[in-house]
Amino acid sequence: MQTASLPATTHPSVVIPGPSLAGGDVYYPIDLDGLVMDTVLDFNLYLEAGDASYVLFRSPNLPFSVTHRNRLLDNGVRTLYVRSDERGHYTKYLEENIGSVLANPEVPQRKKATLLYGVSRNVVRDAFDEPRSSAIVPRTRRLATETVDFVLQREGAMAQLASIMATDYYTYTHSINVCVFVVALAHQCGVARADIQELAVGALLHDLGKSRVPKELLNKSGDLTSEELELIRKHVEWGEELLGQHRQLSPVVMLPVALHHEKLDGSGYPRRLTGDRIHLFGRITALADCFDAMTTRRSYQRAMTGYEALNRMQTVLRGKFDDLLLEKFIRMLRRPDAA
Repeated sequence: MQTASLPATTHPSVVIPGPSLAGGDVYYPIDLDGLVMDTVLDFNLYLEAGDASYVLFRSPNLPFSVTHRNRLLDNGVRTLYVRSDERGHYTKYLEENIGSVLANPEVPQRKKATLLYGVSRNVVRDAFDEPRSSAIVPRTRRLATETVDFVLQREGAMAQLASIMATDYYTYTHSINVCVFVVALAHQCGVARADIQELAVGALLHDLGKSRVPKELLNKSGDLTSEELELIRKHVEWGEELLGQHRQLSPVVMLPVALHHEKLDGSGYPRRLTGDRIHLFGRITALADCFDAMTTRRSYQRAMTGYEALNRMQTVLRGKFDDLLLEKFIRMLRRPDAA
């Protein structure tokens, strides 16, 4: 199977502006498109005044209107700032309003993808920081809904998200990348929208068990000992255990968590399932998980190009993945706008 038409790099990293320091305070940039008209903000908004200084533009508990937005645009301002002590207020605000941002026809598609990816980073990172929190499931479910709607209902959305995916491996960004690939591939397979929604929740949380693995072990640059490898492999069972405590989850959600390391030839773990004993949703997740892992930089390996990763999956790893799914995945990456 030829894959030469694939781009050399599948997902260059997203660039997020860093914080600025002024008068001892740290200010973080926020995009004007990340503010929804006629919403009441619970944080201060600042303008950059030059010479590393900032002036107050809008106080909390006041609506942000079209008039305010137009005034800023008329002056060529597309970036506002929040102080570090109120940054959490803004990230919560954006998470609660991301649906309105994505539905706004005036916001460019790439900007929508960047804002959605930013919200996803916060939600999944929080899930890994507090895997037993009762807020995990409702927050992840809302995020999954927005991700599925964005990928399936907006032309070119898959390509936009793929273009900003982080290429440095972090467990939470890897989970987001896998979710995007899983949603698009499941759609290509004709999976019903309701099941894709549940599958997206599971994909976002498929590696949650790694929250119990020591970070120094996950980031180890040298070879793993057999004991260390066995410990890391326990993340599948730990993920099932952690999510099993959240009773709102359906069996579909648990499939990506339980099956994402199973291989068709029985060489996977933890159950060493073979062939059709691995549910379709597990086969989809395993394929997306492996591809993203190979195309992101780790402390112990460089990131492969999309072509290199797919070629390896077709040759060295042949027999471990569903050939028909892999063929659909390759076609999808050639034409990501068709997802």
